Amino acid sequence: MSRQGTVYSSFVFLTNVIVAYIYQYYIYAVLFGALFATSIVVHVNEHNLFTNILDKCVISCIVLYGGYVFFQKCRDGLTRGGGGGGGGGVLVSPQ
Repeated sequence: MSRQGTVYSSFVFLTNVIVAYIYQYYIYAVLFGALFATSIVVHVNEHNLFTNILDKCVISCIVLYGGYVFFQKCRDGLTRGGGGGGGGGVLVSPQ
């Protein structure tokens, strides 16, 4: 793929920014905005070590924050009695 094509693929991250902003996940919106910016810079300067490391750091932040949000949602779901894969329903024993 040409360099120009790889730069265009970075625009996919803008959809994540918009969706995260709509659903009020502002930290995600900022992180994906940073990933969009670093992705464009990396595709333009492919052999720059600093931009590659910066891009990997932003990706790591997204993964870590995603794990944190997932853990919080699972914990909150289990605390409230619903969600978390437990079903939250009443267990009826067969007679």
